[in-house]
Amino acid sequence: MQTSIEWLLEKIEQKNGTEFSSYYVEFIEQAKEIHYHETKKVCEFWHGKYIPKPIFDEYYSKTFKKDYL
Repeated sequence: MQTSIEWLLEKIEQKNGTEFSSYYVEFIEQAKEIHYHETKKVCEFWHGKYIPKPIFDEYYSKTFKKDYL
């Protein structure tokens, strides 16, 4: 599964090349971090409890096939 951040980065690179996206690496990494925390909050909301970081990291990594942290 691809995150919305990865999708956007892919489209930018297709249109403008990787040099353009590399200029914004700091913003891209911040957006990935925000996505991680937003996803964790949603999971915790639906489960109705806190999810420990190692358990959520494993889920996130498997779901999105990337380890951002």
